[in-house]
Amino acid sequence: KVTVSVLYWRKGRMPKGGKAAAEKAKLEAALKAASDDARRLYTTHEKERKHMETADRAALDAEQFERLRERERLRGERDAYVEVEEDLKYLATLAQTEAKKHSTWGAIDRNSWLPDVHDAGQIAAFLEGWAEEQEYALGMMDRETVVHLKVSASQQGERNAHIDNVVLQRLDTPPTAVYRKRRVEEDLGMAVKAVRLAEDIWRAADEAAMAGDQSAVETHRAHLRDVYAATRAALDRITCLIVHNVDVFADPEDDFLVRTAPPANESSNPLIKYGICLRTTEKRGGMGVGSQLMYQNIAIFIEPKDSSSVRLPRALGLTTNSLATVRAMQLAFDPCSVQCKPGEGQRFIALDCILVLESLTLPERVKKTGDWGLRTELTTPPTIQRNDYPPHSKKGSDKPDLQPDELMMKVTFELPKNVVIRQNNLKIGKWNRNTRQWEHTAVATLTQESLRRFTFLTTDLTTLAVIQDKGHEVPYESWRINPVADDEVVVHLLGRLHDDQHNTDPAAREIQIVVRDDQCKLVAPADAELAHLRGAWLPPPTLMRLLARAGYNFLLDDADGFTMPHVLTKSRALE
Repeated sequence: KVTVSVLYWRKGRMPKGGKAAAEKAKLEAALKAASDDARRLYTTHEKERKHMETADRAALDAEQFERLRERERLRGERDAYVEVEEDLKYLATLAQTEAKKHSTWGAIDRNSWLPDVHDAGQIAAFLEGWAEEQEYALGMMDRETVVHLKVSASQQGERNAHIDNVVLQRLDTPPTAVYRKRRVEEDLGMAVKAVRLAEDIWRAADEAAMAGDQSAVETHRAHLRDVYAATRAALDRITCLIVHNVDVFADPEDDFLVRTAPPANESSNPLIKYGICLRTTEKRGGMGVGSQLMYQNIAIFIEPKDSSSVRLPRALGLTTNSLATVRAMQLAFDPCSVQCKPGEGQRFIALDCILVLESLTLPERVKKTGDWGLRTELTTPPTIQRNDYPPHSKKGSDKPDLQPDELMMKVTFELPKNVVIRQNNLKIGKWNRNTRQWEHTAVATLTQESLRRFTFLTTDLTTLAVIQDKGHEVPYESWRINPVADDEVVVHLLGRLHDDQHNTDPAAREIQIVVRDDQCKLVAPADAELAHLRGAWLPPPTLMRLLARAGYNFLLDDADGFTMPHVLTKSRALE
């Protein structure tokens, strides 16, 4: 057609519709050319795309392979590190086990049968077994078999033995007086062992503090609270046994029952001094228990506040109630401070002289019927009845509250031989169960009868203690370290200088401690009360703790600074 059209055009003639056909031919040619170009570009692009995808896939595979290889390398290194770490942990555990084993072996001569201080189960079993044994002894009724013969012994010898001739009877019989007295001595001995267990737990806590294991320290403190609570409960059960069997323990010639543990012939500084007034004698020469309470063998005396008073405060009830009495105990350990809340500052620290004075009510006396005594034997353990002193006023009562002068009495005690007398006047504190703090309530002055006997006035019968300001030694005047050997130094520490009204010779307060490896020993001061610390190598926390209980406190927390009026605590804003 194109050819014919051209021929027609050459001849000067155009076929019918030839121009439109020509235009259409041009468009078709252009479309075909564009289509060919597009197909060529698409083919080229597809080749490039496939080439790039192949290259990218190869690069991605190579990268993934490198990543897998690196991961495997890290896994191998991690496994090797874990193996090395496990080996190190095993070696550390082995070393710690060896150290604990040697420490345990070293303590065998002190407590061969006491529970392991690191085992909570053994400690709990020890305390529970002790409590159950005491409670059983309080309400124990022995089962005995009594044999009754139907015929006399002479007739029984002539007749053939037969079971029909014998009657067996099961009876409940109370413990003997000898057993009850022995039980009290044994329980006091167990209380001493519990105190020694507490001291071993303290040493374990000191070792944990040296290792920086705070969780172990808190665990040991929880065990200490349990041991001290069990010891106080045991002393209460001893009191129950005594007051319920007054006729067994009472001395017809003495109103007071006193005991020391360990006994005075075994230790010159007992851990527990126990005394109770049983009120078994009538007042002689006008001087009865209403006039004074004198626990002679343990050197605790409760007397009227001054010479103008002839009787103790009427609120005690000693003159109006024949069953009212007072229990007095002196403890050479502090069962209260371990209850202090962690993180709260303490202004005062208790020394090894705790006085527990309590007003009690005795049970009914044994009734005498001729030569017989009638006493009710309990099938459940008895309890002691404590009386508040000062007494709380009753709601709706018309009686006015008693004034402090009407409640005040004078208490005399003897300071233990392991507490240093650094001042002529000692601070007396009362334990507040709500705030768990020692509160300064009185001042004890030295008496003229003895160099270690003090007296003070009080209106409270509760847990009292000889206390000292926790910051008594701070801020330190000076300190220095003098090397004396390759592995040994001497630390000199001089506490805060006080004025003459509050302190004695400052030179007597310089502390010198020899440090060797992880052990230390006290060198100075040369007080006789510190002789037991100058002859023994101890861990630093243990030595500092024992020094604090003797009167030289260098154990302070950051929170304690807020309770010291003479110490300006640090401020992060100022720093």
